[in-house]
Amino acid sequence: MASSNIVFLELLLLLRRVDSDSPMFGTLTDGRLRMPIQNSDNRCRTWLKTIERIANDICNLPNSRGDCWLVPSNTTTGLYSIKLSRDGSRNKWCGSRVVFALANPEEHGYIEERRIDRHVAHRCGNGSSAKVNKPLCLNPYHLVLVDNTVNQDHKGCKYGCALLCPHDPVCIFVCHDTGLLKPCLNMKDAPLSSECCVHTPRCL
Repeated sequence: MASSNIVFLELLLLLRRVDSDSPMFGTLTDGRLRMPIQNSDNRCRTWLKTIERIANDICNLPNSRGDCWLVPSNTTTGLYSIKLSRDGSRNKWCGSRVVFALANPEEHGYIEERRIDRHVAHRCGNGSSAKVNKPLCLNPYHLVLVDNTVNQDHKGCKYGCALLCPHDPVCIFVCHDTGLLKPCLNMKDAPLSSECCVHTPRCL
């Protein structure tokens, strides 16, 4: 199965789990994170079209929900944004906030208000970057809502194994080049002795 299909099916599963009465569903509204699930009008942004676009933009080869789902940045600030409507203010949404809301509909109100006292952090470390050409992860299973201090700390986690990581939930370690899950960092990635590894067989 193509990687884009894996991502689409995972996002579709999340979409189907959201209660039909959720405020995420409805007519496109200026400045709001809400769309119809589907619509006969091809010009209208819908949830189905949105998750299809995300899946089509995946630029690595993820095998599961454990891997990063990397997309190229499409803004000057190194983010990946999704345009919900053609006109109006605040019609562009950060992709990570969109997929986080999809996976955590109970947090939709908070996300829709665009408050900044908590941030959608990437447990894998593949979030926004000053390097505009660096792909970023849109895997909702890699995202967590935390305050700014924890968000910054996540970005610099140097622990080589999930059992040594101090964060809650723990960081997800991936190969930075491929985005594929890598439970334990190798010696070349972190100054850890192989004695620190708890895996069997022990990582090199």
